[in-house]
Amino acid sequence: MRHPDSTSDAAIIAASMSEPARFAAIFDRHAPSIHGYLTGRLGRQAAEDLVGETFLVAFDRRARFDVRVPSARPWLYGIATRLVAQHRREHARDVRLRLVTSGADGRVPRPTCRRARLRAGPDRRLAASAGTAR
Repeated sequence: MRHPDSTSDAAIIAASMSEPARFAAIFDRHAPSIHGYLTGRLGRQAAEDLVGETFLVAFDRRARFDVRVPSARPWLYGIATRLVAQHRREHARDVRLRLVTSGADGRVPRPTCRRARLRAGPDRRLAASAGTAR
């Protein structure tokens, strides 16, 4: 196994296992490029949130980093890319939910997903039984 030099990302990440504060150097080194990447995909506001989340995930998973790879940049971009996909899925889900629950057509919306119907089911049954229990 190759031993990383003391200034490589791999060496810093390895050292951060016993000295967690050392991981700050990885943030200082790569946050600007990760921020630029995220801004280009999601805009400035979402990028602000996801930069921090990218480094939190990296910090939590640093024991899995392959120290034979001197740079953490590809690893960080991979984490950021997964967070972008997750953010987009959550955003799309929020938009669909707002459309369904807005009742813009004046009707009470019917839950569209099975989980929502299951959650709504007990409430309807309780309301029905409350009306007959009198």
